[in-house]
Amino acid sequence: MVINVVVNNNKHCQESRLLYLMLLLIRRARSKESIVAMAINIVANNNYVSMGFACG
Repeated sequence: MVINVVVNNNKHCQESRLLYLMLLLIRRARSKESIVAMAINIVANNNYVSMGFACG
């Protein structure tokens, strides 16, 4: 799943990215433990995840 978000404000862009990541975690996670595991995985692969967004 790749969602491209184009905004003019960098701060808004970061908020949109966090919102997308949180929604992604909520949709895929089935327990608190899996949420934590996925959060760690996303942080470790932050550069890859950020490729889905176009900010500027």
